[in-house]
Amino acid sequence: MRLLALAFVPAICLESVLPSRLGHLSDRWGRRPLIMAGLTWVGLSCLCLPLCSTLAWVLGWWTLKTLGLAAALPPKKP
Repeated sequence: MRLLALAFVPAICLESVLPSRLGHLSDRWGRRPLIMAGLTWVGLSCLCLPLCSTLAWVLGWWTLKTLGLAAALPPKKP
């Protein structure tokens, strides 16, 4: 069970850093294309996630899903 919990650490790190960094992309291309691309990527990665046969694949797809989610959701203000 501990190994499964450690598999989500890279995704958590990305989720804490990326939203503030992706602001430059939304300034350059606009918010709507970034949201559409992010949600499309989240959908595709969620479709592939149940097909994973090893923990390494789950780690990879979950991290990529987090990347799309960070692009689709605006950063939260403190």
